Amino acid sequence: MKLFSNEKKLLATQRTLEQKREEFRITNEQIVALEEELDRSRIDAMVSETPLAERIWHEHQRHMDAYLKDKHVLELQIDELERRCNDLRNLNFQS
Repeated sequence: MKLFSNEKKLLATQRTLEQKREEFRITNEQIVALEEELDRSRIDAMVSETPLAERIWHEHQRHMDAYLKDKHVLELQIDELERRCNDLRNLNFQS
């Protein structure tokens, strides 16, 4: 009975891990796309020296900061889920 419970937990954890990995992949794609926007807006802000261009650049930078924070949180969550999967596999192996 305990083995069945651990297997269910392992399957649920693996599903969550797959979801987090997909979120991580998407976040990375968004970061790559935003990097190009950020570079363009930074150059525009330097060349045009207008308040609007400066504001757009800062807005892009805030978005980048948020994506990088999300990426870091996802990395931590993935690490934890991988550890939990390994622990559950070890429990199933020992039972």
